[in-house]
Amino acid sequence: MRIQKKVLLMGGMGNKFFQISRAIELKRKNIVVELVFIDLPLRSLYKLSGHTIHEDWLDVVSLVAQFGIRVRPISFAELISLGFMFCLRKLALPVRFDENINDALILDSKFFQSAWDIGYFQSDVHVSIESLNQVADTLISIMSLKKDIDNNQMVCHIRGGDFSPKNRINRKSILALVNLCKKESLKLVVVTNDQNFCRELLENHSYELYSGKSTMDDFIKLSSSCNLYLSNSTFAFWAALISVRSHDAVIHVAEDWPYSSLLQSG
Repeated sequence: MRIQKKVLLMGGMGNKFFQISRAIELKRKNIVVELVFIDLPLRSLYKLSGHTIHEDWLDVVSLVAQFGIRVRPISFAELISLGFMFCLRKLALPVRFDENINDALILDSKFFQSAWDIGYFQSDVHVSIESLNQVADTLISIMSLKKDIDNNQMVCHIRGGDFSPKNRINRKSILALVNLCKKESLKLVVVTNDQNFCRELLENHSYELYSGKSTMDDFIKLSSSCNLYLSNSTFAFWAALISVRSHDAVIHVAEDWPYSSLLQSG
């Protein structure tokens, strides 16, 4: 009997692109897989489990259709069962969450099969470079992404808002970035979701604030840029991967940036 899996789409779009990549990875391994999302009627109930609902700025259903994978809304019974699992996880009790893909398949085949595959899947033990690249190339195609004609800019993504302070770009990194721009004669352009934090961070340094009208505009600006400095976010990672795949953009990141091993054009 073939293994069957349901991958939950949760979090922001960057997280969902990773979860779609995980589903593609499972499909590559001959697993019957479907993607499940939290539909509007059940979102309030989902929030009771302590999760945040992020509005999608791209049609996820249309994107998933490109890979021949079924996608559907979660049922009430499924949501209740997931709520129980999330409660166990908050109590630090053992649950299957964010598993290494090989470990997950061994557990399914030799011990007990879990219908769900839940997690964020943001490393090379969770998904292959090939699956990530497949998602990135499809995004390039459906969003008609192209290289920015202005290659004299350094576009920096600064994430603030609900992002924890320990994961934010710090002043030391910003100073290094400003010095790099001066050395390379590049104009610093900033894409941010938190203008107040941005002003605080950059203080008296010279920069231009990109004024996109939507989150998609911000993503397109980053993805089409030739020179990028990235925050520690999945949003920035996917923009970087697309820019590398599309036009060999030059990427700058902090030493502890968690996605470096995944940023290969392969």
